[in-house]
Amino acid sequence: MRANQAVRWFIILWCWSISGYGQGYIDQLQKLCLPAVLHFSANDYQAQRQNWSIAQNSATRFMYVGNSKGLLEYDGHTWKNYVLPQRQIIRSVAVADNRIYTGALGEFGYWLADSLGSLKYHSLTPLQKDKRSRQEEIWNILPMQDAVYFHSFAFLYRYQNNQITTLRTPGNVFYAFQIDNRLFVQIFEKGLYEWIDEQFVFVKGSEFLGKEWVRSILKAGGNTLQIGTDRAMYSYEQGQFVRQHTPASQFLAVNQLNKAIRIDEHTYLYGSVLNGAIITDENGQIRSYLNQKSGLQNNTILALHLDADGNVWTGTDNGIDAILFSSPVRHYQDQYGLLGTVYDAALYENEVYVGTNHGVFKVKNGSNGPDIQMVSGSQGQVWDLEVIDGKLFCGHNEGTFVLEGNAFRQLSHLTGGLVLHAFAQHPDVLIQGTYTDLVIYRKENGQWKFSHTLSGDFALTDNILELKDGTLWLKQKYRGIRAIKLSADFRKVISNISIKGFQDAVLSEVEGEPVVSTQRRAYYLQKFSLSTIPILGNQGIKNIFPIDYKSYMVLRSNGSLAYWVPGQRISELYLKHVQWVEGYENVVSLDPKTLLICGDDGFSIVPVSYINHGNKLPYARPNIRKVAAEKFLSRFYPNQPANELILKYWQNNLSVTYASTQFEADISYQYLIEGKMQNWSALTKSNELNTGPLEPGSYVLKVRSSVSGEETALPFEIRPPWYWNIWSQLVYLLIITIGVWVTYQIYLKRIQTHQQRIQSKMQKQLEDEQRRNEQTLTEIRNEQLKKDVDRKSEELANSAMNLLHKNELLETIKEELDKLRKEMGPDLGTKQYRSLVQLIDRNLADEHSWDIFESNFNDVHDYFFKKLLASYPNLTSGDLKLAAYLRMNLSSKEIARLLNITVRSVELKRYRLRGKLDLPTEQNLNEFLIKI
Repeated sequence: MRANQAVRWFIILWCWSISGYGQGYIDQLQKLCLPAVLHFSANDYQAQRQNWSIAQNSATRFMYVGNSKGLLEYDGHTWKNYVLPQRQIIRSVAVADNRIYTGALGEFGYWLADSLGSLKYHSLTPLQKDKRSRQEEIWNILPMQDAVYFHSFAFLYRYQNNQITTLRTPGNVFYAFQIDNRLFVQIFEKGLYEWIDEQFVFVKGSEFLGKEWVRSILKAGGNTLQIGTDRAMYSYEQGQFVRQHTPASQFLAVNQLNKAIRIDEHTYLYGSVLNGAIITDENGQIRSYLNQKSGLQNNTILALHLDADGNVWTGTDNGIDAILFSSPVRHYQDQYGLLGTVYDAALYENEVYVGTNHGVFKVKNGSNGPDIQMVSGSQGQVWDLEVIDGKLFCGHNEGTFVLEGNAFRQLSHLTGGLVLHAFAQHPDVLIQGTYTDLVIYRKENGQWKFSHTLSGDFALTDNILELKDGTLWLKQKYRGIRAIKLSADFRKVISNISIKGFQDAVLSEVEGEPVVSTQRRAYYLQKFSLSTIPILGNQGIKNIFPIDYKSYMVLRSNGSLAYWVPGQRISELYLKHVQWVEGYENVVSLDPKTLLICGDDGFSIVPVSYINHGNKLPYARPNIRKVAAEKFLSRFYPNQPANELILKYWQNNLSVTYASTQFEADISYQYLIEGKMQNWSALTKSNELNTGPLEPGSYVLKVRSSVSGEETALPFEIRPPWYWNIWSQLVYLLIITIGVWVTYQIYLKRIQTHQQRIQSKMQKQLEDEQRRNEQTLTEIRNEQLKKDVDRKSEELANSAMNLLHKNELLETIKEELDKLRKEMGPDLGTKQYRSLVQLIDRNLADEHSWDIFESNFNDVHDYFFKKLLASYPNLTSGDLKLAAYLRMNLSSKEIARLLNITVRSVELKRYRLRGKLDLPTEQNLNEFLIKI
């Protein structure tokens, strides 16, 4: 259980207080310093100021408060209000079996979370038949075993097996108390009774309690009970009541006890009506006071509850406070501004001194317990407190002082003693950085005295580290770092080397080596060269504070803390409510077991054991509380079955809120969205995240906190739009398939058409080629025919010319024969003459020559004679001959020779032929015959 965590730290603090390390001052610090307190005002939880009862659900770790407005729920980050149907004041709250029981005027029942993470009220009043209960106020609720008891001043009701039973009491019940599984009631004017075997049994010897108001009954050691009333404190053991005369009893008698709880077997907390609360041990000795002066919001304590971690929640007349006992860190807060800002502290002669901007203060016992008092003569700004050579030195704004007795003696008037260092090899010599110079002090005749200043510009030296070789590393505020060496008599600076660029750096010593901390990272400084410290990462470091000789506290620039053991490990520290002094952060080791952290308005005390062991806490898993998107809101209740988270595609930008009930820790969060992210996000203080636009699909959101590796997972799904769900995708697939098939068919058709077009084109080209070939062939034939015609025409012409020449030759021969006969006489060769003349005449009228001519003529002139006879069948062979010769464009003379007639006869034949052809006078016969 987490309550054991608080018990463990109480044991540590107790052992710490009784250890050999100054039991006196540790006891003083324990009483002076208090746990951190979380404050919740009415503005924080948005309800009324008065808070009557507090409980915690152990399953969810949520806190529930009965408020004058209604029921308050706190999940570690957010308050939520619930009101009863009649809006009554809720006077009592208790949790059992994950039910939150509440009681009010005339009303009691329980609340359960629904699937949306909201509490719904279920009234038990209808089960109560006694109408008198309608006028009763339920002031207390006690879950015990398998029943729940509701207490009013007049009655005690038991809820069991879904039935309400009114228990018969010996009288009016002023209050009811639960101790383990025992039930006690105070009966007005009678005393104390215990519920045993279904009846109330009187506690012998308690008659006197009938005249007092019993406010608390707590278990003490063994079988002892601690009983608190409005008048005194009593112990009850073995049938005997013994009145206590302790500081706690005296305080409560004066300030009126109202509530009490047992934190552990050694620690009790009592809340009063007039003056807050006190923390006591088992013997009634007051350890600490908790009131408005020390950090509570109000002095009237109306409710107390010990949560699962050991923290105490107080309901007051004006707000709610959570006292963080689970953390061993204790704080002293200067409520009235008397102490001021703390810059340094020291343990001197078993007493704690703190240096502030108001002066030097000492923790000492006062009449009302430990208090802080100013040391006389120390008023003003204090920068440095050092215990050297058994003396307390004070670096002050007005100089340097040493404490002697109860007062300070001034050693130097040089203003601003910022840092004082004792030489390791020369313990009788001190060196100090001030506003203006480096100062040397020497011990003479048993007393420390100012010696001299060192020449050089060493103003505002606020850090000095000494190495084994005698080198001094100096840090000058706003100026940087330098290394110097002094002469053997410490009067001169013989070496002075400055390292530039580290105006805002801080010097620390880690295992004897200087370390430079900057806003970027930390470095080892070795022989004027820097080497990084990988384990400290790339984060800026404000300072490194020694815890002991081998471990350190690291303060990062972002305010986070870590515990560092060089060469071994570094682990995070989650100290809450530590108020650092900006620019002057300081952690002082008072002793090997105690650290003091200087603060703005006080200081904090931390056990070294807490730092060494780390503070990983169980049950720190955060709870996812709310998921919001566009037109969508879902709340979640831990351990409650939730509806499956399914979102629409346009609800893909989620805003998620989560919280942790680790109230005492300084918590950061990180998240991982499986399905979108590969690595966890960086740690952040924010308890909200925005996923950004998410694609449709299934995701798992995981959240974890900085103090625990336990994860909270939330699976969710973003549905695709209707046009992209599984059915639409199937339709699209079908459409695409059909489209592909149609496209393929169209493609095949186009290919077929294209092939047909190509075939048609090729066929056309083939036909064209054939036509061209035929045309070419025809042209070749025509050309050949033309050549044949030309040749035949030429032959025809030659034939005609030959016939003409033959006839001319025969005529010439005939004429020559006639001449020869005339010359030789008629008797010369008459027979031969006649034979020759006949032969000539036969050749002149040779029909065979004509047939040949006619055949050639028809070949050339496309059957001219047939066409002419077809049109003019009355033409004679002589007419045909004449027509042929005229078509050949022969002259009449030439025709006469061919026909062996006279020219006149030719003209006569021409005339007759025109007549047969019925040619008009104006038409040329030759042209007509040529056109046939």
